Amino acid sequence: MDAFLKVAKPLLSTLMLIMLISNSPAALSLTLSSDINNDAYRNEIVSKVSEDLGLADTVLNTELKAFEERMNNNNEVSEIHECYSRILGALKNYENSNDNAGVELCRQLLSELSDPSQINQGQHNTCAVAALESYLCAKDPSLVCKTVIAAKSGEFTVSDGSKIQMPPENIAPDRDARCYRPNTPFRSYSSQLFQVAAVNAFWQTQTKDPRGVKVPKGSIMYMQDYCVGRCFPGDTSERLFIRWSADVTEFIVTEGFFPCSGPCLQAPAIDQAYRLLGGDVAEPVVLVNKRRHVGRSVEEFAKEQDLAAILLRVKNSAAFPAIVSVSLSSKTFCPTPRLALAQNAVRKPGPEKWHVVCINSYDEKTGSVSVDNFWGPYSDLKAERSIPLSELYVSTCPQS
Repeated sequence: MDAFLKVAKPLLSTLMLIMLISNSPAALSLTLSSDINNDAYRNEIVSKVSEDLGLADTVLNTELKAFEERMNNNNEVSEIHECYSRILGALKNYENSNDNAGVELCRQLLSELSDPSQINQGQHNTCAVAALESYLCAKDPSLVCKTVIAAKSGEFTVSDGSKIQMPPENIAPDRDARCYRPNTPFRSYSSQLFQVAAVNAFWQTQTKDPRGVKVPKGSIMYMQDYCVGRCFPGDTSERLFIRWSADVTEFIVTEGFFPCSGPCLQAPAIDQAYRLLGGDVAEPVVLVNKRRHVGRSVEEFAKEQDLAAILLRVKNSAAFPAIVSVSLSSKTFCPTPRLALAQNAVRKPGPEKWHVVCINSYDEKTGSVSVDNFWGPYSDLKAERSIPLSELYVSTCPQS
């Protein structure tokens, strides 16, 4: 009986997936056979993307095989099927509507699934949701596909039943996305959609704004590229605003006299955004130094030894990447003048600024930590650029 179940279970799973695809109006009609496998999905995707965009299929084919290998190593074969079926369905829709941007979206999405280190925040203050995106690409890639494809439609539903509206101005590729190439600091179109969607999923379900002011649920919206150029020093053209009525809109000001230029998300919001988007595989490990007194929806540590123990536990349970909050005033993560200009992360008077990165690995023998930053490939601290745990710990402490 056990032997029968071992054979029957994957066959039943494949049959259920075929039924799902064949009943979906957005799905492609595949040639069904008893030996359908990932090769059929991969070949179909490579063929369509290459034909529509006029690209060589060698690179994409290699990327998809890398994605499959990573998922197979994590015993997540079902994730491969679900990702491919969602993307194939989306490709069919985009082809029918001659939406080349949509086809390019699928191509970029597949590239980031194969290598989450390509995920960037670009010239936006979206490190918290970039970290969530990176985590999900590693642990629940089908949720990234679902979110990105739904966000492009302009509206999607989150786990509490709320309907989230995407800002119409942020559905088409922005300046970063139009300049995107792999291994550059620019943010891809797929990351643009995920990050804007994740921020709005959080704020459109809140009943208090960042200042603690009570607001109607669904009245807060986050928008990027509100204006061309900068309206004030450090402006990234991001805005968080409240729609009090059809005629009254308030830009949220959290400090000083200027509107906040960012999503105003703290580390604890990452877990809530994860749940709202439908995450149910494994909660992300979000680490915050206890001296910051955050204390909710995060795992705190007081000493370097505590951080080491947490990372060793995460390593042994194969739960990397872990997400950690670091200070922009620290030596390790203080932007250089050149990078500060690109990221608009210039230090200025006021409360200490914080950043979020992902820890991808920890070597307890050497005490080194591999860090994925979201300012581009040259800001990543991995391989020969890995940093000592002690240096990471110092960067998590308040610097003032």
